[in-house]
Amino acid sequence: QKLLETLVKSYRDFGGKKEKPNIAIVDWKDVKTVTEFEVLREYFESEGYPTLITQPQKLEYDGKILRAGDFEIDIFYKRVVIHEFLTEFDDTQPLIRAYKDGNIFMANSFRTKIPHKKASFAILSNEKYQNLFTAEQQEMIQKHIPWTRRLRDGETTYKEKNVNLLEFLGRERENFLIKPNDDYGGSGIVLGWETSQGDWETALNENLKKSYIAQEKVEVQKVTFPIYSDEIHMEKLLIDFDPFLFLGKAHGGLVRLSSSSIVNVAKGGGETALIVMEDV
Repeated sequence: QKLLETLVKSYRDFGGKKEKPNIAIVDWKDVKTVTEFEVLREYFESEGYPTLITQPQKLEYDGKILRAGDFEIDIFYKRVVIHEFLTEFDDTQPLIRAYKDGNIFMANSFRTKIPHKKASFAILSNEKYQNLFTAEQQEMIQKHIPWTRRLRDGETTYKEKNVNLLEFLGRERENFLIKPNDDYGGSGIVLGWETSQGDWETALNENLKKSYIAQEKVEVQKVTFPIYSDEIHMEKLLIDFDPFLFLGKAHGGLVRLSSSSIVNVAKGGGETALIVMEDV
């Protein structure tokens, strides 16, 4: 309900006038999240909003209206990952042309790529950029953002000391990880504390010319959960809690659990229900 409410409000803010705009949910064919799209389509249509699940290759643009076949798109709910989309298409692709012309309202627009880049943490956690933030913001950053740097062979600071980043990471393998600046699903992550010294140094050098970040290890407490397979047993697991934010407010969230250090479903993790307990 909140997703639909947010899509429609944002469409109105964009200038959309249609009372019940057409919604297109767009991603690659056969992605694992297609069942989620089907749930959304069923709900959107039950509320009177015509909805189509389609692929980027099926889009057409006549200079005014973006279509998928005979379906005129008013709200483009982009689910396809931006860097994957841009790998496949150039600026003649119908969506890009409609977007440049200002003729389509896109949820998850290309601007959302900026905060998706993990190197943004390197700006937040580097004291060199403290002047960009208020005292309150700096306090929040220090509490919640781990020390992060772009992976490179050069000088930087760690706890107010100058260090050569590559040499420093090589010595401090147990306390650091490296990961791609722009990827998802746990892809490309190397955990120093779970890697041999030789493999760690190889990973550092192999990814030096790629867009990678280095990040300090954060201790996370494991929590005991009941696990059911053939029988119920108790297991200590790591939790990844991701709140859903709509129009600046949290409404529910996703909870992932894993026995491994990378808490991601693609890496063998699982999901569980979120229950909010409140005093009555």
